[in-house]
Amino acid sequence: MERFPPSKSIAFVLLLLAACAHYAEANPGRRHPIRSIFSFGNSYTDTGNYGKLAASVLPVIPFSNLPYGETFFSRPTGRASNGRLILDFIADEFGLPFIPPILGEECNFTHGANFGVIAATALGLGFFLEKNITTVPPFNSSLNVQLEWFRKLKPTLCSTPQGCRDYFRRSLLHGRDWRERL
Repeated sequence: MERFPPSKSIAFVLLLLAACAHYAEANPGRRHPIRSIFSFGNSYTDTGNYGKLAASVLPVIPFSNLPYGETFFSRPTGRASNGRLILDFIADEFGLPFIPPILGEECNFTHGANFGVIAATALGLGFFLEKNITTVPPFNSSLNVQLEWFRKLKPTLCSTPQGCRDYFRRSLLHGRDWRERL
């Protein structure tokens, strides 16, 4: 499988998100074709997964305390921001609720799930340990791990190949490149 440098992957995701936001703005009267969002990444997208992963390893998690979250939510939400993330604005634009973290308390992922984790890497934890690089989180939240979480969630969203095609046609990040990986 061909690997892309992180900068190209980030650029691709940002371009995709910009295109979706542009579509939503250019078609304000139309019923939105996007009914769910599935987000992968790092602190730019994490809506609370880091706090769940780090709780057993770190005594204090800054993102679970003020000032994080105070501007919009008036409480900590696990986001690496004191307000909303780009993902939150995109969900709002499509008329969707905020996308819950896959490791959070939410059990209904009909409108999507967030798999992003603060400080997540594209490469697995093993790569860094082999190279004696120890400045990475003490848990593995790489893109492959996030994709595995998605694979485990997928059967709860659709049960037949046609049902999955229909469901993910109306999901953000649906497309040839992602479809082959998911």
